[in-house]
Formats: sequence, C-alpha cells, structure tokens
Amino acid sequence: MLYHEAAKVLDRLDRGEGSIKGLVFASHDHTLRRGGPTKHTSSRSGDADRKRLFALVCEALKYKEILWPLFEASGLGSANSKV
Repeated sequence: MLYHEAAKVLDRLDRGEGSIKGLVFASHDHTLRRGGPTKHTSSRSGDADRKRLFALVCEALKYKEILWPLFEASGLGSANSKV
C-alpha cells in the first residue's frame, strides 16, 4: 500500500498538481477517509505512515535520474504495467 501511495504522489508531482508535502498529506488523508479509521489506528501511527510516505517519495525523487530510465527500459513505466 505504501508503494502504491508513493507512486500516486510521484505521478501527481510529475503533472504539477502540488508540492511534495501537500500531496503526501492529501494522499494520506484520502487513504484514511477511504478506508475509514480502525480501532487500532492512532494519530501517532498516522503520523508515522505519513513520515514513511514522505521519506519514500523524497528518496525516489533523489534517484529519479537513475530509476526512471530503468523503469522505462524494463517496461515497468508503461501504462499497461500492473506494478
């Protein structure tokens, strides 16, 4: 789930739909609304998830120049990919 959310944030960043921080918070809030709160979910675990998502997006952006050509060459960057 974390990697799928990161991919969505990265796609929206590529389209210029917002800032990293704004999209991470929006993505996280949307996920919580969609799934609904569980009795095991606390604000601390939500903050930890948000931090993990933010860190993952930042690391992906740091290595973007290396990762994106690899995705394209392997076929993972295609619209038909089910990753």
